Amino acid sequence: MAIFTPIAYIGVTYYQGEDGIAKLKELVNIEKLKSIGETKSLPEVETSDIIKLKDEEIRLLKEEIKILQEKLDLATKQQASTQ
Repeated sequence: MAIFTPIAYIGVTYYQGEDGIAKLKELVNIEKLKSIGETKSLPEVETSDIIKLKDEEIRLLKEEIKILQEKLDLATKQQASTQ
């Protein structure tokens, strides 16, 4: 049914002397959806900016590892002293 209805609509519009495919596109706003998709573009990003952000991320992760390692060492020492 989902396939038959559009085909029947196209057939009837061609029979009436109109462009069935254009009418169907107009009905479902395909052209409008295409134009909306074309206007979206990603902002330009410099490679150096990406590298700077990744370097900062690495620095923060190393700092977090250091803090977590210190917490682990402290917990290990406390556990060893209680036994």
